[in-house]
Amino acid sequence: MNPTPSPHALAEGMRRGDRTALARAITLVESTREADQDAAAVLFDHLGPPAAPSFRLGVTGAPGVGKSTFIEALGLRLCQQGRRVAVLAIDPSSPANGGSLLGDKTRMDGLSHHPAAYVRPSPSADLLGGIGAATSAAVRLCEAAGYDFILIETVGIGQSERHVADIADLVLLLVDPGGGDGLQAVKRGLIEYADIIAVTKCDGELRTQAEHTLAEFTHAPSSYVSRLPGSRREFLPVSVHDAALLSALHDRVTAFEQSALHHLPDRRRAQVAVEFKLALEQAVMKWLKGHPVVAAHAQAFAAQWPQHGLPTAMVRQTMDRLLTATD
Repeated sequence: MNPTPSPHALAEGMRRGDRTALARAITLVESTREADQDAAAVLFDHLGPPAAPSFRLGVTGAPGVGKSTFIEALGLRLCQQGRRVAVLAIDPSSPANGGSLLGDKTRMDGLSHHPAAYVRPSPSADLLGGIGAATSAAVRLCEAAGYDFILIETVGIGQSERHVADIADLVLLLVDPGGGDGLQAVKRGLIEYADIIAVTKCDGELRTQAEHTLAEFTHAPSSYVSRLPGSRREFLPVSVHDAALLSALHDRVTAFEQSALHHLPDRRRAQVAVEFKLALEQAVMKWLKGHPVVAAHAQAFAAQWPQHGLPTAMVRQTMDRLLTATD
């Protein structure tokens, strides 16, 4: 395998629209090696601020709801309208090598081969929240490479997928028709992070079920309370086989994009702050897990079995030892 080009060369390649350079840059920011992280920091220095802001759409939903199929259909429509589309598809991490387990690129063959699109499967690195550890940085790289519409597809693991709301400008929740996800999603709280809820597969024999599920959402308590100021949560049917329904959803997303333009600078600052805190949490957890004091206290706690109770007291002792050691 060829060595990774220098940060300067990667930046130049990305400005030329070289997708291989973008892929290598994302691999660099996903790496946990200190040397790669230092190189990634230099890369961002070379790139500087983006020429124009991108719009970031988070797409979440349970496995099998049709996220990849929907994203490909929407992405192709956006490309046809002159947009440059990047897709970051977050997959579960392989327990063997830490890489992407599924590889959503294989499920978006048409979009991944479109000259105006870039599709990247990325591992979640076992991070809860539905996104990957380096997703925010990957989004900024896609933006720097000139992609003006970025779709972030979450892992699809359920209610813990709240972090996508921290890095996306709009969150779209896809729900299966008649699959029991309707009111259950309201109870789980995932609905609190969605700005648009779309019931998928609203065509053919499933149309009636889809309409019933849509009605469940529409009449659920507090369904219209949106997390975005001055906005109301919207509920729409969608089908990749129904051009009119897909067009209606596309129009709502682009209308929101236009209305949100003047809020983007504040939104970006908030997103960068979240990115910093997330990186800090990861760094602290990595340090803690590898610290000998933590390992020793974990073994001591385990040795108390079966009499031991909650680990809270042992954790407090561990933290006291760590803080004393770092003073």
